[in-house]
Amino acid sequence: MYKKLISLLIISGFVFSGFNNNLSGNEWENWSKNEKGTFLKGFYSSQLTLNNHLKNAIKYESAGDPYWQKPFVVVMYEQNLKEFTSVKMGINIDELSGRLDAFYQDVENKNISIMESIRIISLRAEGDIERADWFLLQSRRNAGDN
Repeated sequence: MYKKLISLLIISGFVFSGFNNNLSGNEWENWSKNEKGTFLKGFYSSQLTLNNHLKNAIKYESAGDPYWQKPFVVVMYEQNLKEFTSVKMGINIDELSGRLDAFYQDVENKNISIMESIRIISLRAEGDIERADWFLLQSRRNAGDN
């Protein structure tokens, strides 16, 4: 019953795992404006696709069962997915690109992955400064270990 939902989560885990975590501020600064825009469009396209697949899987799993509840792992995944977008900022590629440029001006942020930077910027845009700062400190610490 949960096979489709679990397999979707496993596949999406690969997307948000270490697949593109090697891309950091050092690479970001070397890209042209078009390359930055293309990366961000691809990032958000994959996120929207994963979100749609997740919604469809939830509809399929819960169809006809009035007592069905989302598994905890699905709830956590949805919350994690929301951290990479900002309702206040929207999916504005130029604005996000400018914010990433500004983020990477700080030398301490150069080794932070682009994906984590997007999360930090989105959380800040939503007003969740404390959580954004926590991810910033964790990312700096992890980048220093590499």
